[in-house]
Amino acid sequence: MNCSFKHKTARQYKKHFFWATSVFIAASLASCDNMTDNYKKYLEGGEIIYPGKADLVTAHPGKNRIELEWLLKSDPSVTSAIIYWSNKEKYKEVPVSRTSDVDTIKVMLENMDEQTYTFEIYTFDRLGNKSVVSEVTGAVYGDKYRSTLMNRAIRELNITDDGNLNISWETADEGTRAEELTYTDMNGITCTAIFDVSEQTVRLENFNPDQTLRIATVFTPDSAAIDTFKAAGELIDFDVFETIAEVDRSKFSLINLPGDKNEPNSANNAIQQIWTNTYSCDGTPYISKAWAITACNDLWPFPYWFTIDLGDLYNLSSLTLWQRGGNNQLYANNNPRLFEIWGAAETDITYNPAEHGNVFDNNWILLESCRITPPDDPALYTSTAAAGHEFDLRINGKTKKIRYIRFKILDNWLADSGSCPLVKKRTYINIASIRLDAIQKIIQLKF
Repeated sequence: MNCSFKHKTARQYKKHFFWATSVFIAASLASCDNMTDNYKKYLEGGEIIYPGKADLVTAHPGKNRIELEWLLKSDPSVTSAIIYWSNKEKYKEVPVSRTSDVDTIKVMLENMDEQTYTFEIYTFDRLGNKSVVSEVTGAVYGDKYRSTLMNRAIRELNITDDGNLNISWETADEGTRAEELTYTDMNGITCTAIFDVSEQTVRLENFNPDQTLRIATVFTPDSAAIDTFKAAGELIDFDVFETIAEVDRSKFSLINLPGDKNEPNSANNAIQQIWTNTYSCDGTPYISKAWAITACNDLWPFPYWFTIDLGDLYNLSSLTLWQRGGNNQLYANNNPRLFEIWGAAETDITYNPAEHGNVFDNNWILLESCRITPPDDPALYTSTAAAGHEFDLRINGKTKKIRYIRFKILDNWLADSGSCPLVKKRTYINIASIRLDAIQKIIQLKF
């Protein structure tokens, strides 16, 4: 009985299982038919195609304009694009010509108001299919931004002896790219010089301190900007005054030009002594080679000359000379009595004055004809000579730019008839030391 009951129940269960399964399959098929009906309406007219979108979009801000740039990579079907902004109230259509490679598209939007924008970019193929959107945010700059810009502050001004203006800057503001400087040079020409922000000290050549200096600092709002902006031009207010200062003798050197006679009588008495000795009569002097000459045919007749390179251009104002002193040698013993000081900004290394009647070429200017005269009272010889003999090198009160000076020796203090009929005395000279002073212009900022 029990076994028969169990067998019957299993058969009944199997029958119900197949019935339930059939119902489920039928319901599923009905459901699939309904889903198909739902999406078929979206595919009417064919499958949706999305052209390749604008990729890696960047915005380059400018002055009332902005440049948008993007890449088109793999889709060759793209034929155009549309850029929307201002909530799609404004747009620009962009034709596209594809190549077989990755293409870079650049579009300039002009006459833009100064503000920040969000741009939406869609690409299209020739059938009008539209890509998914690409977005980028960018700013347009104009007069509002420019009004916030300040010119870079100057730390120091300095005029060099050769007439150039050195400018040292304070730290630059963020976004600074360059400094534009406008000035008038010594020839009356208006000059404009532009210097990169990285230059902490700049030089204006041949600057005229009696004229104006104007600055305008150049900025970009960010590193991707396509335009620069200049701060409003500003006149630099400064004072100029003159002072007299010693010329740096460490720059001096001997220069050998045709016809020069600068040999010493010994190594200890080299001409360099006159700019390395202290300012006194006591140093080991320069003694010219003529001291050692005894043969009449070898004597140096007056005049003869030697030349010194000052190492730079100077507006020379005066020269002070110290005689050789000691052992009653002041105003005697071949110290110079008559000589000329000549100056030049440049030299002609091919011209020999000895071949032109001892006349110097046109580069040379006579700065001063010098005479050393002793005081009437011999008791004052030492104190007078110790102070040095100063000679004004200005011409009609005005200085000349000089780099080379030339001593032209005309006579000395030795009353020696000598043994030669043509040369009445031995023509060597002694000089213990020299000093040169120059006019320097000092320029100071007004604060």
